[in-house]
Amino acid sequence: MADRIQSFSERLNIAMMERNVKQIDLAQMTGLKKQQISQYVNGKFEAKQDGLYRLAKALNVNEAWLMGYDVPMGASDPVLDDIDEVWQLRDELHKRPEMKILFNATKHVKKEDIEKVAALMDSLAKDYRDE
Repeated sequence: MADRIQSFSERLNIAMMERNVKQIDLAQMTGLKKQQISQYVNGKFEAKQDGLYRLAKALNVNEAWLMGYDVPMGASDPVLDDIDEVWQLRDELHKRPEMKILFNATKHVKKEDIEKVAALMDSLAKDYRDE
């Protein structure tokens, strides 16, 4: 198991300072109560799973790092860095008929094929930008 380097509250304070986020801002960004944020910042309590997730997302840091583990500070999955975009795409996949057809058609596609299509799309986008 990884060694704990700093406490949750120390890491939370570091992330807030580096991101220039105040407690009130963090409460608004996460939907957590101002009192909860204050208790986390002052080390009275540590966030449970949902709160930890919200804090890490809002501050764009790795949840394990925020918990005090010796891992990189940055968010662990770049695909999820813009979670709002991911949710918007998810909604489109469910609501728009043409997106639903595309989604259903690709359910059983192999990872290698998806990578080939992604490379082709990147190439086409590059060609389009160069025109």
